[in-house]
Amino acid sequence: MRLYIDCGARLGRSSKREPLVPYEAENMLGEMERCGIHAAAAINMVSEDYSFVRGNEELNQICALNPRLFALAECPPTFKWETREGASYLEKQFDAGARGVILRPEKLNFTLDPFYIEPVADALIKRGLPLLIHGEAAFSADLRGLLHAFKNLNIIILLKTMRI
Repeated sequence: MRLYIDCGARLGRSSKREPLVPYEAENMLGEMERCGIHAAAAINMVSEDYSFVRGNEELNQICALNPRLFALAECPPTFKWETREGASYLEKQFDAGARGVILRPEKLNFTLDPFYIEPVADALIKRGLPLLIHGEAAFSADLRGLLHAFKNLNIIILLKTMRI
């Protein structure tokens, strides 16, 4: 049986479309059923628009209740200086159910320089989880350095997301 997985699903309120209507898990599960999608790797718009810490917490709770959805932790490479937990922040996200990390270099204005990505890469390699990189920055010269520095890191490149 062939399974289809959506790697760019977004939950929560989006300022870009219908700003007064949040896109909830029930909406997403209905669309997944209609399109024949088995599972979805999701992020929370709160992570993108407000706070990655709050967005990740909400997303882990939603995904725990919906087994066809799995969370991608969204955080900047500087997370260990921006969270109370420090370097253990990602470990706690993985323990709570996150199945990888998504980085948005263009949105958060950072490069894919291995020096910046090292804390994220190390946590992912330790758990055997993937790093998803969103945007055109994935094709920068920094990507070669990232691949060379972290040979055991699984990287998925996301260029565009499509909303139905």
